[in-house]
Amino acid sequence: MERPKFKSLVTIPGWLNMNADLSFAIRERFQREADSQRYLAREIHDTVANHVVSANLLLGQLIGAAHDEQVRRSLGELHGELDLALRDLRSFCFLLDVPDEFEDEWGPGLHSVIHGFSIRAGLRLTYANSAEHVPMSDALRTVILRILQEALVNVVRHAKAHKVSVVIRPVWPGLEVAVTDDGCGIPDMVRPGVGLRSMAARAGEIGGTFSISSSNQGTTVTAILPIE
Repeated sequence: MERPKFKSLVTIPGWLNMNADLSFAIRERFQREADSQRYLAREIHDTVANHVVSANLLLGQLIGAAHDEQVRRSLGELHGELDLALRDLRSFCFLLDVPDEFEDEWGPGLHSVIHGFSIRAGLRLTYANSAEHVPMSDALRTVILRILQEALVNVVRHAKAHKVSVVIRPVWPGLEVAVTDDGCGIPDMVRPGVGLRSMAARAGEIGGTFSISSSNQGTTVTAILPIE
């Protein structure tokens, strides 16, 4: 029996008129966060990911040397789990380490980031952005990127999904950013975690709202963000 959907698990209203000083302050904070994320991504890639690769190679040798079929089967299952862990690590690192050139060509850059993530995560991902030519502040562009980063990481970590869609489109009074997956959904009565609260807070900081709709057929997270 399908669980009923619940909506607006998190909604944070904000102010619609953001002055230049506030926009600059938000942008500066996001830049510091981006620098920290890049550092973290490279550290994870150069240390944890490399250790996982080494462990997997050693495990492959053990599988080849094992004579007991049950032992080989168990080692093979562990080998597969390490492969998945390495895939997820590389997906997370890719999303966290967005290059500076992204700011110069926002529309194509965002498409490249999302496409690259889908390949690394092994997901079937559709992407539609009808807002590429809408004038946006740097703060708004950064909020969109951060919400998408967090939403896609959540899909990989929790959803057990095969398909994901990302839609960015103009809606009154601003832009809609929606990420939908076909995964297992959010269990009933589960409190929003750090990722969901972070997306809601980022939307609220620039005067937007954030909501969630989920069932056992998948989840959609939606942010409505003001253009000004």
